[in-house]
Amino acid sequence: MVVGVVERVTYASEDGRFTVFVLRPENGGPEVTAVARQQVRAGERLRLTGRWKHHPRFGAQLDCLHVVSLAPNSREGLIRFLGGGLIRGVGPKTAERLVDHFGQDILRVIEDEPGRLREVEGIGARKAEQIADGYREHRQMRDLMMFLQDKGVGPGLAGRIWRTFGHDALAVVQQTPYRLAEEVWGIGFATADRIAREVGIARDDPGRLQAGVLYVLMQGAEEGHTCLPEDRLVERSVRLLESPPDAVKGAMADLIARRRVYGSVVTGERGGVYYSPAVYYHAERGAAQRLTAMTLWSATEAGPLGPKETSPAADKEDGTSPGPEGCRTASSDSPAPFDSPEGGRDVILTPEQFEAVRAAAEAPLVVITGGPGTGKTTVLREILRRLEEQGRKVELAAPTGRAAKRLEESTERPAKTLHRLLEAGHVEGRGLRFQRHESRPIEADAVVVDECSMMDTLLLYALLRALVPGTRLILVGDAHQLPSVGPGQVLEDIIASGLARVVRLTRVFRQASESGIVRNAYRILEGQLPELRSPEGDWFWLERRDPEALAREVVSLYVRRLPTFIGGDGEIQVLTPMRRGPLGVEGLNPRLQGEVNPPGPDKPEVQAGGKVFRLGDRVMQVRNDYQKEVFNGDVGRVVEIDPEERDMTVEYPDPAGPRRVLYRDGEWDDLQLAYALSVHKSQGSEYDAVVIPVVPAHTVVLERALLYTAVTRAKRLVVLLGDRRALQRAIARVRGHSRSTLLAARLRGEVEDLIPGG
Repeated sequence: MVVGVVERVTYASEDGRFTVFVLRPENGGPEVTAVARQQVRAGERLRLTGRWKHHPRFGAQLDCLHVVSLAPNSREGLIRFLGGGLIRGVGPKTAERLVDHFGQDILRVIEDEPGRLREVEGIGARKAEQIADGYREHRQMRDLMMFLQDKGVGPGLAGRIWRTFGHDALAVVQQTPYRLAEEVWGIGFATADRIAREVGIARDDPGRLQAGVLYVLMQGAEEGHTCLPEDRLVERSVRLLESPPDAVKGAMADLIARRRVYGSVVTGERGGVYYSPAVYYHAERGAAQRLTAMTLWSATEAGPLGPKETSPAADKEDGTSPGPEGCRTASSDSPAPFDSPEGGRDVILTPEQFEAVRAAAEAPLVVITGGPGTGKTTVLREILRRLEEQGRKVELAAPTGRAAKRLEESTERPAKTLHRLLEAGHVEGRGLRFQRHESRPIEADAVVVDECSMMDTLLLYALLRALVPGTRLILVGDAHQLPSVGPGQVLEDIIASGLARVVRLTRVFRQASESGIVRNAYRILEGQLPELRSPEGDWFWLERRDPEALAREVVSLYVRRLPTFIGGDGEIQVLTPMRRGPLGVEGLNPRLQGEVNPPGPDKPEVQAGGKVFRLGDRVMQVRNDYQKEVFNGDVGRVVEIDPEERDMTVEYPDPAGPRRVLYRDGEWDDLQLAYALSVHKSQGSEYDAVVIPVVPAHTVVLERALLYTAVTRAKRLVVLLGDRRALQRAIARVRGHSRSTLLAARLRGEVEDLIPGG
């Protein structure tokens, strides 16, 4: 056993699961390097028990079995304890004044006589109350952490439990522990189950079995599924719960009776019984009903954009045919050049583009899909011009802020994120609420959604609820991109259903075909290896197999070589297939941060677990926060840090102008550094240059759609580097229909619900 004060933290894992630190023993002995499976802070006084181990590089280390937090008993320890972020608004300077005034009695004064804190210069009644409340909260959190410590739950996750349940956290943990797996991000069933066993909940308890089945379904949602087939749900639940199939099926029946889970019988090619969590059942069912109703509206009810055209006859003088109101369509097989539609000038359209414009004039539900260089923007501009000429009101939207900004720039018309269009917000006690819905619909004759491959099932349902009969819905996207981060595959399912008017743009224009990026993107789609170096100088392959050398190369490209190559104002982004590993998001970001934004006396910083955020850092929001109105995938920059208050402000780009969001201590789990991003999180964005490591360690996730999505994020330059064998595997691997969803089957009328009208 060793008792002492944490001198410094040498390493803390990003997920908060373990910390390496140096402890200065109170008995005056030599410093101890220790490893704890939890977070610790510099300045904490701890009692450690464990066993000694020898690390081949770092020497002797104490592998901690138990870590007990003790009240500090020295002036220095008290200052570091109080001023290290324990209480918001108390930094090192305030902590020093408090300790100098009250000495060893400071903790008792805070707890029992908080009014006396006003004796210290600079502390008024409000500040004294804030300090007392913060310390009481710390005591409750410490009780929670001490209870959870033996259950294998570190302070990082304990903090999330506290933020979810507040002062009720300990009661929830002790009485209804399975709520943790359901309601706390990052807590799995195994952790909740371990706690439940400790508090005496039996393995065959009905609540345990139901919680396990729900957890399996929600894990499926994390993988993108809105439902699971019966055999897969039973198999996974049996394995998780270590219970017989009959017990699992009984739990499924109980959940259906409580309407927390819904069952559906599917006919057709993917026939069988499928089970959905209530939230995704209602979203898919409601979306299918609204989409079906939309396509049943007559052309008059839908507000036609123009008269229906027959196939145009060729104009022999200029080789074009008359198109819808002011457009011309090229009759030749070769794509004709076209002018910008600005100023009402004629636009020459290819037959595919003409069909897309005509579809928007005739159908209430239209999908326009095509890869890079196929003229989606030209078609969209022409559709918008025609709508505006007829006095129609159009709303333009995209799933993310960056995608909305691109849409606004390319069309020269205002655009919003879908969340802004739907006026998403947090309602106290009710969570997320969209202010646009059936009772207060979107006021528009047509809604255009760009980058719709990113739209998940819940967002689609919310959008459809806000459309009145007669509002056209025009979905624009690339069907070859990865599906949404959230559950569902909206674009793929709508196309597969046959319900929408679908126009595929396949002709690549000459100017685009002269881009090595575009040319190689299509080679990847066709299952061919890309050129190793394009004649245009916008595509490079670097063969590197050693992971450490490859990581150094990524940093060198990002920091030194590419800024010179593309110019100092170009935006460079590292995109990697995985989160973990030296060439994943978690491995590359700290290395890039250390080079791009190293520490300095003029750069305040804060530490959260294993992450350091520094003034000027590029960061990403990794979870929807409807109170702050920032969403999974939003990228911004740290523009202010107050070390004393432990506040951090991030500025996010927005079509309406830059927006600043305040993050307080404890809210930083929702952020990660964004010098390197996962390919999934980059969807809807464009960068001047992208750097993409491709190595065998990524094989588990490498696939053709992922590689295609990554390279099409680049406007001017792609650098792929790594092992050519991994590149070949990625191109050869086509996942196909890998998500379990019911939207397409519902739209085809192939679903019968086990609880009709549920």
